[in-house]
Amino acid sequence: MCRAALILVCAIALASARATAGEPATLTLTLVAESTSLLAGEPLRVRLQLHNTGPQAVTGDFYPTYHYDRVRVQIAPGGGEFTPYLSKAMEIAGAKKRGAPDVTIPAGGMVEGSEFVSFDLTRGDFALPIAGSYRVQALLYYDHYAEQLASNVVTIAVREPQGADAEALNFIRSNGIKHLLTPEAAVYPTDEVAIGKLREFLTAYPNGTYSAYAQAGLAAICATGLAPAQCSPVRCLGDCDGNDQVTVDELVRGVDVALGNQSVTTCPNFDLNNDSAVTVEELVGAVVFALNGCPD
Repeated sequence: MCRAALILVCAIALASARATAGEPATLTLTLVAESTSLLAGEPLRVRLQLHNTGPQAVTGDFYPTYHYDRVRVQIAPGGGEFTPYLSKAMEIAGAKKRGAPDVTIPAGGMVEGSEFVSFDLTRGDFALPIAGSYRVQALLYYDHYAEQLASNVVTIAVREPQGADAEALNFIRSNGIKHLLTPEAAVYPTDEVAIGKLREFLTAYPNGTYSAYAQAGLAAICATGLAPAQCSPVRCLGDCDGNDQVTVDELVRGVDVALGNQSVTTCPNFDLNNDSAVTVEELVGAVVFALNGCPD
């Protein structure tokens, strides 16, 4: 009799523990894409919403973000198979296995996290690198990795950029800054060359589709306190005399420096990345400031 009672108590305790962690039937994971139409290489911003659809509150290690190594993302191009996506933040979280207090989700409530799907370490390339259709899904682990919950599948239409955006994407690819287009840039090892390339990009392409992402990446890097000289305000490219405007004569001088007919010391403000030369991108940035005015 005592043994039967003990078994009954244990069974009740086990059932209670499982209810506390959250039964799969009461939890749903929703993946929400900020946009379902993107340019090639453009970061995809997603929200991960864990809903408690049950009648009671549930408590557990519910962390719908990369930071706590509970979220996985998988991507399938066209009609292909899903393959894992790995970001730098995911890699770091997987190594550190950070802990945090349990989260309680009230009945009918939810917890939410926001992340980017951008540069894939596994492929060494953008997560959405070329035009086409991609399916994206998230997986959430909880109950100390014992339970897994799959989200809905979101379809993203990716198209090739045109005009200035195509030029901007080519700059990003050829200058090795594909991984620095989101706030996740702050967790990558960076040097002044990479930061200088970001600044050069923002000067040459201040208003394109990719510009806001590059600004977010640069701001995240600068917030860490690294490379303070490179994080100073962007100077006005081509403003040789410091009067906050770029004239035709100054543009001509920049062309002469680019062609090697004059020394860069005649107008250091053309040399954004401090490589003692003037590039086509720097000339384009100077033209932008000549047309639109210098930054405040």
